Amino acid sequence: MDGFKNIEIKNFRGIDHLKIDDFSRVNILLIDEIENGLHYSAYKKLWEAIFALATTTNKQVFVTTHSKENLYGLSEMLEEHTEYQQEMRLYTLANTPIKGHQAYKYTFDGLNGACENDVELRWEKITKCL
Repeated sequence: MDGFKNIEIKNFRGIDHLKIDDFSRVNILLIDEIENGLHYSAYKKLWEAIFALATTTNKQVFVTTHSKENLYGLSEMLEEHTEYQQEMRLYTLANTPIKGHQAYKYTFDGLNGACENDVELRWEKITKCL
C-alpha cells in the first residue's frame, strides 16, 4: 500500500468544475460516465479538451461511458486530431460463456472500424462463443 500514499480523490459535480490546477499533485484522472448531463453534440469537443488537458499536463486519463454516441464523438475527434490516435486505448468488458469475464483492447483503428460498421462496443454479455 505504500505506492498509494499520495493518491488524492476529488469528487467533481460537473465538468465545469474541472480546472488544470486541480491536477497539480496527481498523475491520473478518473472520470466515470463522462456523458452524464451533456448533449451528444458536445462529445467531440469534450474529447478534444480531455486529450489536450492530458497532453499539456502529462496526465493519464481513464474515462468510462455507456454512450455509443460518446464513442462516435471520440472516433470523430481522433480522425481530425491524428496526433492523439496513438495515445488512445479503448477497453470493453464482456462476460463470455467459456472464459468468463474478458477485456478487449481497441486502438484508434479498431474504434474507427467499429463506429463505421456499427459494431457494439459496450458489451456486457456475449451469449455465444466467438
